[in-house]
Amino acid sequence: MRRLFNVTVVILVFALIFITSQLGVASLCARCGWGYDAEGVITDEGFAAIYTFSSILCYLLVTIYERLGRGSIAPIDRSVRGLNPTAILMGVVAIVALSITLSPLEAQLPSDDRSFPNGGWTLLTVTIIAPIFEELVFRGRLYNILRSWCSTPIAVSLSALLFAAIHGEIIVLINGFIVGLLLGYFYLHQRSILTPIILHILNNMLAYALMVLSYRGESFMHILDSRGLSIAIYIVSVVIVITALVVVFGYLVRRERVAKREAANVVE
Repeated sequence: MRRLFNVTVVILVFALIFITSQLGVASLCARCGWGYDAEGVITDEGFAAIYTFSSILCYLLVTIYERLGRGSIAPIDRSVRGLNPTAILMGVVAIVALSITLSPLEAQLPSDDRSFPNGGWTLLTVTIIAPIFEELVFRGRLYNILRSWCSTPIAVSLSALLFAAIHGEIIVLINGFIVGLLLGYFYLHQRSILTPIILHILNNMLAYALMVLSYRGESFMHILDSRGLSIAIYIVSVVIVITALVVVFGYLVRRERVAKREAANVVE
């Protein structure tokens, strides 16, 4: 019960920090009359600045919270192993397969009404800045905090769930949760935050490209315009996604068993 209580507190505090950081910076900019045009619509530069400063604030507050709770700050692994091209290729294949697998569901759901500024700063924010900060916060700091109170599979799953929750839209939530699991797996398996950062950047580039090309909300079969080939690719994609999830959870469970055995040997 104590662990459940502590995990719940971590989730609530993190949610409070994230929401406060986002709304606080945006509200401050709005009051100062900066980052928004005469009609109150956020500008390209405003979007980039508000997101960046709110992300920095969120990271700092989460880091402070970790120090207050643990008395120390767990290092974020950043080994050059994270640049392993094989791991990155495997991650890209799994992410693309997931996008194809969810495309029929996406076509049935209402499209996202949110709008973003069109410009270089927004592109830079969505494809580079956001992936870096989100990986440092969710796969780095948040995972480390959760791991203090729960098992590895649960810590990875909860960080992935919170990562998905911040994106709001239903289809993005589902996609974000599974992508979060994959990114958590690669972070632990490669022992480096670099792998999930690179994969996150590529994922956002793909999503942004599809949105710019006006494919958002259309099924994969409709885009490919070849029923026989699209069905074959879809089946292969589903198999890849299922296999990836089996591999991810299998690895996380084995990792937890090894950690328990090592802890038991230390006690003995």
